Amino acid sequence: MVIEQSMYAYLRESVIDESACKLVYFGNRINAGELFDTIGSVAGFLIKAGIKRGDTVAIALPNIPEAIFAFYAVNAIGGIANLIHPRVSAKAFSRVLQKTGTKAVFIYDKIYKKHKNSLKNIPTVACSVSEYMPNPLKLALKLTEPLFLGEAVRFKDILGYPKCAPVSSDGSEPAVYIHSGGTMGEPKTVILSSKAFNRLAEAMVETVYVTGEPLKPDDVMLMMLPIFHGFGLGVCAHTALSRISTVLMPQFKPAQANRMIKKYGVTHLAGIPAMFRKMLKQRNFAGPHLKKIVRIFCGGDRLDYKIKHEFDAVLKAFGSPAELTEGYGLTETSAVFSVSLTGETSQGYQGRPLKGNAIKAVTEDGREAAPGEVGEFYISSPSLMLGYLGDPEGTEAVFCRDEKGRLWLKTGDLGYLDAEGGIHFKERKKRSLKIAAINIFPSEIEEVVSGLPEIKECCVVRSKWKGKPCTKLLVVLNEKTRLDAALENKIRAFVRDSLIKYAVPMEIIAVDSLKRTPFGKIDFVYYEKDGCL
Repeated sequence: MVIEQSMYAYLRESVIDESACKLVYFGNRINAGELFDTIGSVAGFLIKAGIKRGDTVAIALPNIPEAIFAFYAVNAIGGIANLIHPRVSAKAFSRVLQKTGTKAVFIYDKIYKKHKNSLKNIPTVACSVSEYMPNPLKLALKLTEPLFLGEAVRFKDILGYPKCAPVSSDGSEPAVYIHSGGTMGEPKTVILSSKAFNRLAEAMVETVYVTGEPLKPDDVMLMMLPIFHGFGLGVCAHTALSRISTVLMPQFKPAQANRMIKKYGVTHLAGIPAMFRKMLKQRNFAGPHLKKIVRIFCGGDRLDYKIKHEFDAVLKAFGSPAELTEGYGLTETSAVFSVSLTGETSQGYQGRPLKGNAIKAVTEDGREAAPGEVGEFYISSPSLMLGYLGDPEGTEAVFCRDEKGRLWLKTGDLGYLDAEGGIHFKERKKRSLKIAAINIFPSEIEEVVSGLPEIKECCVVRSKWKGKPCTKLLVVLNEKTRLDAALENKIRAFVRDSLIKYAVPMEIIAVDSLKRTPFGKIDFVYYEKDGCL
């Protein structure tokens, strides 16, 4: 399909059958005809509200149908969808609206009052989780929803607007704002184009479905990842909706995810490692319903190989051909850069680049690393971001061109490529440290320690010992285990024997649980702050 067009046009071109189911929401099935009719009506409302091509519209919603309708409506009129995590603080929300020059907002009704002061004089549409639910669930939830007394318009009240014709676009202009940590670890607003996401959708199909079972019209994706996450938007929404149907899950709950797999005959999953770990632990995970699953994409964080092995074993026991297939990517590349294919997954391997993508590892002295040699990943892709909003210096710092004029992004990630071009991610540069001139990678230590039966999970952070760099280890212990001198000695000896003596943590601390980011990653930055423990 043509990638040089808006995401809306790409979706419209890809869907031929108006009766085909596109969205499933708590049993309510929304076909393509209803999908496009609603998108058109929402687009008409935005035009009536004065939103023009190039204007920014914020979407602060969980995975509900309104989020999909609003996103593609904004895209259809040539606007920029500003995707905001619904749980951000009032100050952060206000700051994002100001930074992006937001002209209208679609907001989750239960957070409206928290952000009310930031929404003065901005057209605001309140959306509820119940609106597209079937009765009696819808009626029960409506009793818990807030009243606005005219302060904001309800989503259902904007559906009477006449549909407007979508704008013509080559897909190259800004279409999406996603808020990220940036390749250097500083908060950034990443600008992505429609063409970037369209190319991602094409590349996923061209790369993944060359082996095993092909993509079929009756396949079903469970959207556990939020739409404000690049992985969720690019794979679970845009790639899936253009070809199959998507089951929406407003909030990830592992037991509920397992029930949805069974109830809706889910064939495709995409998520971060923490999600799959939690699903595996639920009593309702295993069963014959797993047989229908054919593809699972895992990214966003390092995958614990022990969890992968256990997860894959259960799938195989119930006849599923799928595996947890790990990939590599970052928001600056529309979230996905590489995937590993079924049958070629292994520990510490993130597959090969999607079709059209290229990668190289560059050493500290600027030399292209040999196979197996660690360097910083530089990547090139048709799905690269346009830049960081309001930060030309930051944008310039992460981009470079080679002697042939090809554009590369400096990722800030360390790793190596094998002889076949496979990607082996080691660590973020901002996490790594040098001890006695030796590169130490905290995630490698975590991987080793997690293999001990006494350890439930762990986190390694950079620290100081007598003024010199060292590592500190935080551990969550399994039941009936306590951290004593014997266990500390066992951990240190295991790290020393598995890696190198410089990787041995100088301090080991037992904690009840590990603090996580909103995306489920362990928040190592928090533990590196003074006074956090």
